[in-house]
Amino acid sequence: MHFPAGMRMAHWPAVLSGRDLDDVSSCVGVDGVWYAGSHGFELIGLDGAHQQNEEALGAVATSFERVAAERRERFRAIGRVTLEHKRFAVAVHYRNATEERVDTVVASVHGVGKRDEPSPEAWCKKPLIRATLRDAV
Repeated sequence: MHFPAGMRMAHWPAVLSGRDLDDVSSCVGVDGVWYAGSHGFELIGLDGAHQQNEEALGAVATSFERVAAERRERFRAIGRVTLEHKRFAVAVHYRNATEERVDTVVASVHGVGKRDEPSPEAWCKKPLIRATLRDAV
């Protein structure tokens, strides 16, 4: 989908997501809009130029790989828990875990040294850098 050439807008539309930037832009597939992916740590501008938060990338590059590998082994033993290693975050989805295992899952993601962001039936570890989707846009 494209916006008509020469179309004038008071505000340019934007797609904001916690998903990795490549994932959200390929799912939506609209040219001529801003994309903010990875909770605002990555952007694609109207001209297609890519920007990323280098400070955040440096803070998580190796530590999140290690965290994801360690937690993946733990969750394999628990069962019905999905770990999603994103570029700027590690998300733990436990909506399918049995109720008696939820406390074990939540306890295992605390104290990893990054910012926790709980949501219903999921937990996300992000860089300690305070940035939001609103800040990015």
